[in-house]
Amino acid sequence: MSVRQLAEWGAVRSVWVKGDRKDYYEATERFADVIRHFFTTILKPRVSSTSGQLESMSRSLKELNGKGSEDGRFMRERIARLENFHKKISKAVPLLEKLL
Repeated sequence: MSVRQLAEWGAVRSVWVKGDRKDYYEATERFADVIRHFFTTILKPRVSSTSGQLESMSRSLKELNGKGSEDGRFMRERIARLENFHKKISKAVPLLEKLL
């Protein structure tokens, strides 16, 4: 993993070293803080934005009117599976939030 990704997750933070221009990083001491930060800043917003994206895909597929084609059937099935998975994840988010 790149240091930038770790910093985004809150697993490392930048530290200043006097007299040196290089970037130095220090690991976060508590793993629970990393998990909590990842959940609140990355996972939770992505789960909430996914519902709008799934709705948009469904609308686009209806506009293309691919009901009779093999590709249209495949896409409808795939979107239905994604929506089902999203519902399960959406129910789990509040539970995870209470645990963290």
